[in-house]
Parts: sequence; C-alpha cells; structure tokens
Amino acid sequence: MSDIFKLEKALAVEISKIDSKAYLVKLRENVKWHNGQVFSAEDVKFTIDTIKALGDKTIYISNVSSIESVEVLSSNLIRINLNEEIPFFEYNLTFPIISKELFVGDNVEESDKNNVPMGTGKYKLRTIDNSQIDLEENTIWWNSQNTNLRINKIEIRIYGSISEVYNSYKLGGIDMITTKTLNTEDIIRNYRISYRRRI
Repeated sequence: MSDIFKLEKALAVEISKIDSKAYLVKLRENVKWHNGQVFSAEDVKFTIDTIKALGDKTIYISNVSSIESVEVLSSNLIRINLNEEIPFFEYNLTFPIISKELFVGDNVEESDKNNVPMGTGKYKLRTIDNSQIDLEENTIWWNSQNTNLRINKIEIRIYGSISEVYNSYKLGGIDMITTKTLNTEDIIRNYRISYRRRI
C-alpha cells in the first residue's frame, strides 16, 4: 500500500485484526493528559461509549456505529468487537479521545469542561476568551524527545469580520493573511494594504 494511504498512529502503537469482527488495539504507554493524569484504555472505552450514546449529535458517530462493544484487557490494551465485518475498520479509529476521569458523572454534551479542552498533544490550552485562544508547549508531551519543537506559544485571534482581519494586518497585528479572491488589487486598494509579491 502506498505511504499516502498509510495510517499514522498516535495514541495507538499497534492495531491487529484477530478475526472478521474483532480487533486488538495496543495503546502507547507513558502518555499523560495535559493535567498530568495518565492516559489509559479506560479513556478510549469511555470515549467510544460516549460517542455511541450521543448518536447523531456528534460527527464521529459513523466512526463507531459498527462497534458492538469495547473490552479493556489491560491499562494499554483493548479489544473492539464489531457487529459486522468492516473492511479496513482501523481507518475509522480517527477521532479525539476524552478523559474518563475528567468527564465521568458529567453530561458530556452540556459540560462546561468542553470550553477548556484537554488533550495529550504537543500544545495545551493556556487561556481562551471571545477574541483569542492561547496555546503553549506541553512539557509532558509523550513525543517531545523525538521532535524539534521550535514554537513554544501559539496565539489564535478571533475576528468578527473580514474588515477586522484586514485592519489588524494593516496595523501589524497579523503577519500574513490569505484570500480566496483572485483580484488582490481590489483588496489592496479597498483596505489600503501594502504588500510584497513573491515568486
């Protein structure tokens, strides 16, 4: 199979098909959530069960709709049982995992904890409001020793209109903007933007 279609594993290190309707998934060890809690197979089972319970309220329902049950075999090993054979089912295992410890007992759909997302990735949320999201380096990221992380902080600014975006660019608040329009001369003239064209 071409590398372009090769599944890139993140929290799983091995996915094995053990029969036509069952898979073993071995999870990466020594992974921690941003708050320092240990990531485990219980989180994966909790996530799949939660997605199935939410049904059509989540875009990930099609990823798990064929899953009949999830068995936790150890802290880093789960068995997924399907209700029918699904060719290349492992490609469905591409959805975000949520922390069982964080959400257990909560209504996941309505929880305020959704406003402060927590993951296991290389960046974690520092602050969030209506105008800006600030991310910072996750110093306990499981893959930090294998990456050359050059960006320590990321600022995501939220604008209410395209005029605000162009104005911020003009004032130096944004380094770069993109546009779908082919007529950049109109944008430059209308918003009095200076620019350099590179080839």
